[in-house]
Amino acid sequence: MDNLENPTPVGIDAQAVINAYAGGSCNGGDPAKVYEYAFNHGIPDSSCMQYTAYNLQTADADIDMCRDCHSPPPAEGETGIENCFAVPHRKYYVNEYYAVVGAD
Repeated sequence: MDNLENPTPVGIDAQAVINAYAGGSCNGGDPAKVYEYAFNHGIPDSSCMQYTAYNLQTADADIDMCRDCHSPPPAEGETGIENCFAVPHRKYYVNEYYAVVGAD
């Protein structure tokens, strides 16, 4: 049973947000769009992926949201994605989101 009065804080996965273009990219974006994405699709917690500060050219696969990898580590300049696999993960959603306009 969820405790909505005292919810446990959850850190969302920054790299998954970037991979899904859920509000922007490493080059900037709209933080409010992250809430819209979380409302519609859910976002995994921060244990799913290391932050690499890299924009994927295309991303919409499970492996781009949560992955684990095995050795050997990739050589310099290689991604090593061939040693990785998608991991089932929990998604976190927001109940609502809205825009705020003006100083008042």
